[in-house]
Amino acid sequence: GEHVEVLAHHARRGELREKAVSYLFQAGEKAARRSAPRMAEEWYRQALDQVETLSESRDKWEQAFAILDGMNGALANLGETRSGAQSLRQADVFAEKLNDDRRRGRLRAMLASYCAMHGELDEAVAEGRQALAMAERTCDAALRIQAQAYLEQVHYYRADYKQVVELAAANLGTTDSDSPYYSASV
Repeated sequence: GEHVEVLAHHARRGELREKAVSYLFQAGEKAARRSAPRMAEEWYRQALDQVETLSESRDKWEQAFAILDGMNGALANLGETRSGAQSLRQADVFAEKLNDDRRRGRLRAMLASYCAMHGELDEAVAEGRQALAMAERTCDAALRIQAQAYLEQVHYYRADYKQVVELAAANLGTTDSDSPYYSASV
């Protein structure tokens, strides 16, 4: 772990693409954990360049999704939400290829928040509703809570306070065992 950047450099220079993708991604994650979002973004961009050279496979799609998801986090930490939304839309291509409603739902929920921040409220509602539908379809309580919370934000911006209260009440009605923050030791 401590030498992952050197390994990434050597794998990339040696054209060991699969190893380069892995090490570059790990370097991005390491930079993100160390609160170095600009450096993390650069590592993720290099990993994305390498993953694009790999042949089409489920593994490639999963790696590309993870890289773009990480890049979104780095960009969000830099306040570059429009670029973050763009990385989420790129990641959506891979979530579609993977046919993964949980991933698609998470992306939709985050896009709802970004759209709301940018004043694109109709699009934000559409993204949030799609996220909520995917959460219900997959029975994913954490995604449902996230989607409802972002929809609350959108409806607040729209001054639709009745919807805000309904969504907030639905989230508050979530049982402890449904909550992603529930712990038996609490």
